[in-house]
Amino acid sequence: MAKRVILIVLFGFLVLSSKAQQQEIMIVTTVEYMDFLDGGASRMYVNYPSGTTEEFELKGLWSIGRYISEKKVKANDRILMNKINELLKSGWKIIAVSSSTQPKSGSDNTSPSSILTRYILTR
Repeated sequence: MAKRVILIVLFGFLVLSSKAQQQEIMIVTTVEYMDFLDGGASRMYVNYPSGTTEEFELKGLWSIGRYISEKKVKANDRILMNKINELLKSGWKIIAVSSSTQPKSGSDNTSPSSILTRYILTR
């Protein structure tokens, strides 16, 4: 009886480990630059398991008058959600989301502030 239990546990472990090895990982990253002079050159990058990367242009966040544009934020959200929904429908699952901000850098503050959000998906 004990041998059967050990064999069943061992078989279960082997099945689970083989499934984990077959797991695919995809990373979707948005980089939104906050440069009020040109509105920023925000982008979304989708890194596929095959090693290819797809790039999508996003709207710069600033409007005239140095205010963050609600319309541009909504447009960027729409682009991101369309891509995420497309991936979810094709079997991907979001397992983690992280975000960070980067203040202006450099001695002359020429590098714009940015917001980076990374979505890690698996299937």
